[in-house]
Amino acid sequence: PTGLNDLITVMKTALTDKNKNLVRIVLSFLNKLFESLGTNSKNFASYLIPNILMNLSDNNKFLREDAVKSIEIYIDQGLFESLLPYIN
Repeated sequence: PTGLNDLITVMKTALTDKNKNLVRIVLSFLNKLFESLGTNSKNFASYLIPNILMNLSDNNKFLREDAVKSIEIYIDQGLFESLLPYIN
């Protein structure tokens, strides 16, 4: 059952795509994934969080807002402490 791992790998790559609409769709999907997985979302933090945080500095206002929403949903799962290694 590597399907979820393969999906996460594709999502990680898509978060850095030049097509900002695709990135926004991926962030929306990840929001639903984080909500579904709950605290198990932290298993994928090392793959996804750095690329989500990278989108916070994008020029596209809507993309930045979507990235903030993804982080908020991640934190709402009780996973704030798992974000700390990625914030300097």
